[in-house]
Amino acid sequence: RGEFVRQLLPRVLVLLDGSFTSTDIANQLATQQQAAELFSIFTMPQQKELLEQLEPCPAALQHLPAAKRQALSRFFANQNQSAWQTLTQLQQSRVLLCGQPELLIPLALGLHSLMLGHIAVLASAVTETDLAHSRYLTEADVGSHPAVVIRRQLSPAHQTDILAIEQQPDSVLSWRQL
Repeated sequence: RGEFVRQLLPRVLVLLDGSFTSTDIANQLATQQQAAELFSIFTMPQQKELLEQLEPCPAALQHLPAAKRQALSRFFANQNQSAWQTLTQLQQSRVLLCGQPELLIPLALGLHSLMLGHIAVLASAVTETDLAHSRYLTEADVGSHPAVVIRRQLSPAHQTDILAIEQQPDSVLSWRQL
């Protein structure tokens, strides 16, 4: 019995990487030797509710890192929301951040980690005072716009659109064009 499990379990486990549906797995198991035993190994975790059923990821979110995508989808699903719909809405959202660089930079990095699509930053250049108050800044950042600093710190895997705004727009129309 132990030999049987050592030989068959690896064949089942490679199919449980999240890229196959239950039907795909059942079809692949049916073509192998000892199909009935393999299928019982596969169905046992489902019957005992050890496997988590996830909605397929929409094509619009496929370019995002898989681990981040799944972690956020689980978080939003636990909040009784449609996980993929929430992530899609975040990707399409636009946020305007206005304030001091030492506060804006960590806030923008946090919004980036939620996969927010567009961030506009209205702030003055980083100063020595900002450097003294923020662990996110280095001496090389002094004189740079916070949006430039944020872009440097973001992972290239997710392309958040970061817009630098140096002066406050003077009309509603100017704000809408951001």
